[in-house]
Amino acid sequence: MSIKKLTVLFAPAQFSGSMNVSIGMAEVLRDTGRYNCVFAVNNDWKSRLESIGFEVKLLGHPVTGDVVVTDSTESNVTEIEESGLFQNTTPLEMAILVNDWILSYGLKEMTETDPLVKTIIEDLKPDVIISDQLVQLPSIVTSGIPWIFSWSANTLSLNCGYPDDILPPPFLGLPTNSETEVKEKYRQQVWERSREMWYKYRDQLISMGCPKLQEFLFWTPSPFANIYMTPKELDYTDIRPLPDTFHAFDNFKRTGNEDKFEIPESLKNRSGKLIYFSLG
Repeated sequence: MSIKKLTVLFAPAQFSGSMNVSIGMAEVLRDTGRYNCVFAVNNDWKSRLESIGFEVKLLGHPVTGDVVVTDSTESNVTEIEESGLFQNTTPLEMAILVNDWILSYGLKEMTETDPLVKTIIEDLKPDVIISDQLVQLPSIVTSGIPWIFSWSANTLSLNCGYPDDILPPPFLGLPTNSETEVKEKYRQQVWERSREMWYKYRDQLISMGCPKLQEFLFWTPSPFANIYMTPKELDYTDIRPLPDTFHAFDNFKRTGNEDKFEIPESLKNRSGKLIYFSLG
């Protein structure tokens, strides 16, 4: 007797990090033979996802004619360059810039992308939704369908959605053992500078049916499951425990059958250890 496949809708932010994490999870689910994985993405990701065998539901209209669609990574670079986040400034000013950018991005996503995601959800009727986003999408939270919140950003920034006064605020580079007074001083400075835009963001979420956010959080954890990626040795759970609905993974598997990494000759046969450091 054949087993009915469950449909999983992936609705990630259209950034390389979020997309690659989602692809990794989708490959694992697909390869069990029990899940049909569908992606809600824009034109930049269409050919990439279809080339590895995933069904795509486009956010918006397909590109037609002889228009050449840029690859996703190239689009991401352009977007970040235009965001104004690459500046030679202090950590505090950078944290404020990042927060303001996320809030602006969230407001834009709610007005432009969320209605498209809502249409896809209504048409597809998935069994579960996996959302790797920097912000909350009302169409997912209010869909009545079980949803999983995936966080592909730095683990420290989980406190953008889970209230936490133990760890320092993200984006500042403060050590975890910073004095409480120091952490609160910076937390309040970031909050004061971004307060007006945050209230606008929160009110828009509420008007679209989402639960009220706690002050200066960007998203509400899923009541079903919240997943994030970090090796246990680099996690913060020994300092700041998380609820049982949060689950950490060492990595979100990607097949990478065609990818081979060779250590450059200039690094071979050196004394000591070789450390691979990735920014995502």
